[in-house]
Amino acid sequence: MQMNRREFLVAAGLMTVSGKMLCDTLEQEYQKERESRIYNKLPQHIYTVKTVGKIKNIGDRKNEGIGGIIDGKFVTVAHVTDIETIYIPTIFGMESYKGEIEEKKVYLDGKEMKELVYDRKNDIAIYETDGSIENFPCEPTTDISLGDKVFILGNPGLEGKMVREAHICSLTGYGKDNVTKDCFAVNTPLIPGDSGGFVVNEDYKMIGVTAAVLQGTFGYIKKYSLIQSYLKDLK
Repeated sequence: MQMNRREFLVAAGLMTVSGKMLCDTLEQEYQKERESRIYNKLPQHIYTVKTVGKIKNIGDRKNEGIGGIIDGKFVTVAHVTDIETIYIPTIFGMESYKGEIEEKKVYLDGKEMKELVYDRKNDIAIYETDGSIENFPCEPTTDISLGDKVFILGNPGLEGKMVREAHICSLTGYGKDNVTKDCFAVNTPLIPGDSGGFVVNEDYKMIGVTAAVLQGTFGYIKKYSLIQSYLKDLK
């Protein structure tokens, strides 16, 4: 049976619409599958790190936080393994100074790690592991844009791992604040215990490490580009 031009165009249009609907459905199902992996699989790849030691004239000190494995190395923010910064309440607010370290050891899964990078100014710390823990399964990327939907892999209060959704609302830190240098911002606050957790985007790519919160409003994430520069220097 032959079709006239009108019938052909109608049939072609229907096939085009059907094809687009099928593509949209497949994309939706693929996105659901990726989000399911983010919520159910990725928290298993965020690990707790423990730091113990002694500070002169202060005594025993300890700290605890989270991080993950990239290129076989444990990556976190430096304040997670900081035991030497001493905070003192004054009439002008909290003041701090750096104590003299007499002993400091950092443990992952009960095993001591060797310090490779400890940059308190830029708030990045990297440690050598024994290679027994697999890398974070998401490929890292430096590609970020305003409005991107992201997923924060945190551990508020160190009471349990949690995944929270947010959107990138700034590609820079806050003014001249050094704490948020080399950061991008998300439109949800971070909670103590989140620091050192990884952040991934909708494409299942790792884009940064949680670092700071600004006045309980925005969360600031250290960009992977900064972490990448340290990892390159270690090769």
